[in-house]
Amino acid sequence: MKIEEYEIRKINDFLTLEDLKDKLASDNLILIKAYTDKLLEEKLLSYLTKEEIIKSEDYKSEIAKINYLASRTILNLVLKCLLEKEIDDLIVKRDKNNKPYVESTLGLKFNISHTEGLVLLAFFKREVGVDVEKINYKFEFKDILENCFTKDEIINIDNNIISFYRYWTAKEAYLKCDGIGIIRNLKEIEIISYGNKVIEISDNKNNIISRLQPLNYDDKYFGAICLEEN
Repeated sequence: MKIEEYEIRKINDFLTLEDLKDKLASDNLILIKAYTDKLLEEKLLSYLTKEEIIKSEDYKSEIAKINYLASRTILNLVLKCLLEKEIDDLIVKRDKNNKPYVESTLGLKFNISHTEGLVLLAFFKREVGVDVEKINYKFEFKDILENCFTKDEIINIDNNIISFYRYWTAKEAYLKCDGIGIIRNLKEIEIISYGNKVIEISDNKNNIISRLQPLNYDDKYFGAICLEEN
């Protein structure tokens, strides 16, 4: 499986998303990353529906608001291209686990993750989960280790905050792909190896071992991508 990445740093970069239809029809995973620190809210509003604009006003945090605007802009432009519909005519539904999806002949799946300064959207023909976090060196992660990780994982994390974020985002990506989210017991999902190119996770409840791909952007953002097994 090949990953094709598209990077957005300024408003004109969004226009490249209008020509992705052939790419979306391929067997490759399309990963779009948008750095939001220099994006202006007013420049994104024309790519949103009236309902989305109204919803954006409910966000009290400026970080959360720009993340919402950027992620919806990306999603709307990709779906407009894929479905050949106007943005106001797009319908995004949610399944029984509240995971968003859209009906299309390609059966395209997508997943969204965002953190301070960065938004990621992954598109694929099978279920996909993506998660990313910006390293917060002030975060007291040690307080939650025993509730979220197995003994072996805690040993491997070794009180290192970067290792914590690597392990945390891998579990999140797996559970988002699974469609359940973190309502599951996180200790049921155990990371048995973490390499530079492959993460192996054992789902002890379902007796499944999955392989994920780690993400690292500038040693500032860490994350992972998980795909539904064939």
